[in-house]
Amino acid sequence: MRYIFFAAILLCGICCFGQGHKTGTYLWNYNSLSGNLSSKTQIVFSEKLHYNVDQGQFNYYQTDIIFYRQVHKNFKLGVALRNAHGGRNENRVSEVTPQLYGVYQGAVKKAGINFSNRLDFRNFDNGTHYVRYRNKFSLASPVAYTKLNIRPYLAEEMFVKLNGEGFYNFRLFGGLYLFDIRFLKVNLFYCRNMIQSDDSWKYQNVTALYLYFKI
Repeated sequence: MRYIFFAAILLCGICCFGQGHKTGTYLWNYNSLSGNLSSKTQIVFSEKLHYNVDQGQFNYYQTDIIFYRQVHKNFKLGVALRNAHGGRNENRVSEVTPQLYGVYQGAVKKAGINFSNRLDFRNFDNGTHYVRYRNKFSLASPVAYTKLNIRPYLAEEMFVKLNGEGFYNFRLFGGLYLFDIRFLKVNLFYCRNMIQSDDSWKYQNVTALYLYFKI
């Protein structure tokens, strides 16, 4: 019943925030490689691409390096550095962004919970600087299905600019975790990406494939 309730909240969020103008259909791809430096310290290298289906071109690329430190069995802290490029041609913008993470990972009655908080200290090559807060909560099914270890999940993600502009980006996810084995985890999902611009909400339809490799 609790998953039906959470799904209802997800659908209500889509209806409430998703009434604005559609601004595109996107494909996202994320790849990461992680390894343990010690029993409590982990390093992660990752890259992410956004492909605009309507325009037939890539319009965003980022790379991250992240260090996590386990401070409790369910909680870890992290520091990271992001290098990203967005836009095309004369509208192209680059950023270098230090980040701080606080991540809780646990379970309630075998349902997986991930509650991630992050501060982004964004620095753009056009001179713009501001701090952004990002929060993401996900709830995974307590049951995995078939030999592929398929585990459905739902999630929400929000972004707040701390320079006075406030809450401007909200994402709702529905997807599947696949192949959650020792060296590989796959995340296939749909995302309703909602962005506030010019006092109105616009949305993007996103289909994504995330690959997490472990060594």
